[in-house]
Amino acid sequence: MNAKRFSAFKNIRTHYLLENSKEKIKHGITAKIKLISSEHFKDFVHTVADETFSIDTNKQIELLIDEVLVQFKNKFSIAEIIDLFSSCTGTTQNYLSKKFTEEPVHKIEIQIEKAKNKRIKDKNNANRFAFDLYRETKSELKLIKSILGYKNLQYKMIADTVAKELLQCSIDYFNESQKQKKSIDYLKETLGVARMAEDIAIYNGTTKKKIQENIKTLEEISERTKNELEEIKRTLEKIRIDVNRLKPITYNALKPHIREEIDKKITQEFSRLYEILLTEEVISKIARCEDLILLDGIIDSITQGEYSRKIFKRLATNHPLRKIYKRKEKIFSTIIISTLIVGYIIGVYMTEEWGIALFYIIPSGVLGVLIAYIISEIYVSKAMKIEENNLN
Repeated sequence: MNAKRFSAFKNIRTHYLLENSKEKIKHGITAKIKLISSEHFKDFVHTVADETFSIDTNKQIELLIDEVLVQFKNKFSIAEIIDLFSSCTGTTQNYLSKKFTEEPVHKIEIQIEKAKNKRIKDKNNANRFAFDLYRETKSELKLIKSILGYKNLQYKMIADTVAKELLQCSIDYFNESQKQKKSIDYLKETLGVARMAEDIAIYNGTTKKKIQENIKTLEEISERTKNELEEIKRTLEKIRIDVNRLKPITYNALKPHIREEIDKKITQEFSRLYEILLTEEVISKIARCEDLILLDGIIDSITQGEYSRKIFKRLATNHPLRKIYKRKEKIFSTIIISTLIVGYIIGVYMTEEWGIALFYIIPSGVLGVLIAYIISEIYVSKAMKIEENNLN
């Protein structure tokens, strides 16, 4: 093939790249790369230059790819561009993958280092840094996986590196929370971070197995803690039954001052037994309980004595979940009552009949329930986050 014919052949292939049809563009890319890889390209270069000119075929292909990527930047998605090059050789595919993954890999590496540095300085908030890392790397990991495939070594390495940092965040947060004896359910937070790490880690890999072992341990601790609280509840109920037996059957028939003496003894016995059972460690465990039914059962069993009143106030009044849900109920009822009143006022205004206006209460009530549900749920979600931040 002489230089003139080669130039004409090259121009035809370039024309394909300007087409709107993806199939024609794909054909043009494949043909042009094959042309650069052929001996005819070397002959053409030596014709227009001289025999001593050195030709780096791979470099020429890379320059072509760079030029095509600039041309297609705002025209096609990454997936579409990869498909346009799908008929090309492995070398071309590798360079294209490298071009598309360089930036997301770099972003992920920066986020990993950022999370690591923050975690080392402040283990108390390692759970937050983990959530930030997961959020900031999720889309990049998804992109790299779509380009390289889940079996690709580079993807496996970067995904496992993110998972390892998430796991370390969960470990450091758990250990620090235990050390500080936090009054929130840090176990739930730790499990959440560990499960994010499991989600990212490579299937059947060493990192994933290690994460799963940690999750299993945390779940066992969680179950053990719940069983301990159930046992505390049963013990408290037994105390209540046993101590109340000190009250004689003829209690109501006794003189007031004798009843006062009996009540005093019962109160003292309750306080004595509560002080033995309800240590600071046990109270902290109860305070972290997010099972409100179990928590209510425990609180209902703590009924008498000065010591019990202090504990009751601490758990029943100051427990974060109880405060939040109590306010939720207040918000819910306030909104419903307000919408009913507004509905009735509108009915009176529209009909000028007090009786007929009552029919306007029904639609306003339905609307009120819907609005109340949405607003109260938003409140709970935000209040839980604020409470967690305050406790941390």
